[in-house]
Amino acid sequence: MLEHRDIEHLDIPELSQPKNFLGKWSAFFIDRYRVVFLIILAILIIGASSYFDLPRELNPEITLPFGT
Repeated sequence: MLEHRDIEHLDIPELSQPKNFLGKWSAFFIDRYRVVFLIILAILIIGASSYFDLPRELNPEITLPFGT
């Protein structure tokens, strides 16, 4: 597979244009894909621990709003 630096040598005019703000951000995360995996893993671990820490009631009191 071609590396990022190898792609720059191809004759694709879109690759030679200067990058805007979003292009720089996306290039940062594409080049550092391991960081993205760690961020996703951290979000999953924090979400799972938050879910299991939620308080639960065995028989919660539910009031249904209705008019008579």
